[in-house]
Formats: sequence, structure tokens, C-alpha cells
Amino acid sequence: GDSAFDDRVCDAAAALARAVTEEFGLIGVNGVDFVLRDGIPVTIEVNPRYSASMELAERAYGVPVFAVHARACAGELPRFDLARARRRTAGVVGKAIVYARRAVRPTRTERWLADHTVRDVPRPGERIARGRPICTVFATGASAAACHAALARRAARVYRAVEPARRNAV
Repeated sequence: GDSAFDDRVCDAAAALARAVTEEFGLIGVNGVDFVLRDGIPVTIEVNPRYSASMELAERAYGVPVFAVHARACAGELPRFDLARARRRTAGVVGKAIVYARRAVRPTRTERWLADHTVRDVPRPGERIARGRPICTVFATGASAAACHAALARRAARVYRAVEPARRNAV
């Protein structure tokens, strides 16, 4: 992507976060959802809590978000140079929820717990109805498109594990 554009958006998002924090007196970790309009973040909502996207910051920058939250609530703001962290971090980190295409009952999911690319692992034998989430997967890529492709590959592995090939009836 355009790194100058990314830098401008990041700077604008940081300014938005500072303004929201000051206006509402927020402490600790909070989420500000926004959409970009002409390169400017427009706030949709403010969530005074840990949000699902925090996992991406942890993976991208190696920041233990909950520990930072606890320290911030105790009055200690950690030093973190976002511009420097962004320069050191190459690529894109992504996350996707894998939904059941049909009712499934995954087995041996305890093995998934050791895989850092899978979270929200179902219990072995748990019945998951069609359309319900099976798990969350993570992937990285050199670009947004590469990350998306890696997420699709990771989701395909989940589907292969939970949807065994149907055998022909004899």
C-alpha cells in the first residue's frame, strides 16, 4: 500500500484516540471503531473495553494488551512508539472467524490448542450447527491480499479437519 497514506491515516487515528480519551476521560484499553472517508477516520462508536481487534495489535507489535491495560488502570502509561513499531513490522496481520458450512462435530480439537494460528477452539465432540462459529484463525502476509489468501488457506484447513470427505455408500 501507499506508506505515506498509511502514515497519515495512522496519525489521524491516533489524534482521534487522544481526543476521545480526553473527552470521555477514558483510561486503559478502549476501542474506537471508525470508517475512512477521504482518508479521514470518522467515528462509528467508542467501546470502553478490550475489543476483538486487540489480538491483532498483540500479534503485529508484540504488545501484551491486557498487561498494558492493567498497568494503565494503575496509572502507569507504558512507553510505546507506534511510528517506530510500524517501521519494524513488515506485512499485514489478519483474523477471521470460520463458520460451519453444515452441522459438524469436530473431534481431537485439543490438538488445535498448540497451534498459534487458531483460537476459540471448540471442545472435542461439541456439536456446532450450520452457520455458527467453529473457531478463529490468524494469518500474516506481505500485503492485505496475501494475508486474505493466507486466511482462506487456514480456514480451508479447518474445514478439512471438521468436514471429512464423504465416503460413497456401498
